Amino acid sequence: MARLTIYSALLLLVFVCASEALKCYDCAYQSTVDAEDQGEISCKDGPLNSTFSRDCETLRYVQVAENVFVPTNSYLGGKVKNGTVISPEQQRQLTSYSCIKLTYNGELLLPPVRSDLTMRDCVAFFGTVNDKCYSNTNSKIIDDIDDPLLQLYVGAGGLFFSENTNVAACTCSDDNCNGAMNTVTASASLLIMSTIVLQFFKST
Repeated sequence: MARLTIYSALLLLVFVCASEALKCYDCAYQSTVDAEDQGEISCKDGPLNSTFSRDCETLRYVQVAENVFVPTNSYLGGKVKNGTVISPEQQRQLTSYSCIKLTYNGELLLPPVRSDLTMRDCVAFFGTVNDKCYSNTNSKIIDDIDDPLLQLYVGAGGLFFSENTNVAACTCSDDNCNGAMNTVTASASLLIMSTIVLQFFKST
């Protein structure tokens, strides 16, 4: 009976780890706007405030490109003119979430002034995006990216910047992976607990 209880507890812990929604840092900082609107400086340089960590499934999303959706409170979400916030039913049909860090260091088109922008977001997709990083100028980075959905997302932000702006984009799928903090992620926890369960069964 005791052994059965231990089995049940271990399997329950694995299930909890597997069912946790993805959490990402959700913030933005831009160097050129008014002080009250520029965002939190720690979003750019860290260390990141834990209040920036958001459960991706609890946010509301607006479409920025075909099959690509960003939180309504995000930098790009605020740029979408007359965008329709997707319904909870539509949101449940989204197939994946990713944590993304995106930086633009260069010149805005309007007004033509120097601007450094850092965005850390949950991004939702109809489809999947591989964990990968890219870096190039605004005019070339789209050609470097081999994922069509990420091309659309990076391209949406690039519309506001000059061709020579330096752009860096990283996607990842572990909790708070778009920040500087080293955390034990849900997926890592699942792997650890799965190994423990397997070894436990082997030893009995």
